[in-house]
Amino acid sequence: MSIGDALLWTTGVELDPLTMKQLVSRYRNKLPIVVSVVDGYFGCYGQEIGSNETYWIYSIARQKRILVRDRNSRCFSIPLDYRIPFHTATDTNRSRPSSYISSTLVK
Repeated sequence: MSIGDALLWTTGVELDPLTMKQLVSRYRNKLPIVVSVVDGYFGCYGQEIGSNETYWIYSIARQKRILVRDRNSRCFSIPLDYRIPFHTATDTNRSRPSSYISSTLVK
């Protein structure tokens, strides 16, 4: 489930809550805006968004990202075009040479 499907948002002007897709479509050219989550929950190991939270949205960007988990089960969202090499390990804890995220996904 994506964040766009898990939460309903409002700017306080609408009578009905909006999905993320509706919010972006309606307010893309009217930024910045303040929005509140009115229903739903989306979380990934300490990075939670839920009802009754308020956010200031000042820009909208599209970016391909990958969610990765470290050995302590912490979750990170990293852009696919991130230009710093990562050290990866296999399930047997044998290390692989460092490489960029984009080239690691192709292997």
